[in-house]
Amino acid sequence: MERVLKALEDYNDKIDYELVAFQQHGLLRSNSISFMKDAMRNGVRIVGGLDPATIDDDINKSIDEMMNIAVEFNSDIDIHLHERGTLGAML
Repeated sequence: MERVLKALEDYNDKIDYELVAFQQHGLLRSNSISFMKDAMRNGVRIVGGLDPATIDDDINKSIDEMMNIAVEFNSDIDIHLHERGTLGAML
């Protein structure tokens, strides 16, 4: 994270960017809540999420945890959904 922030700082007059803490294998499935919070403490400003039903296998808990992190750090949320059928439409 330190190296990413340093590289972005070096180019801040040339690029715009947003940092998203995003777990590739689900927030719950990868047991990454503490890592997400560490990322937020270290400069990330957006909480990412992925398929709360299909990947995390618990829609309510997955979304609740994402929202809790976002509220704790007053951040935006970026959820990537690939849920199929009516489940994807409902989310």
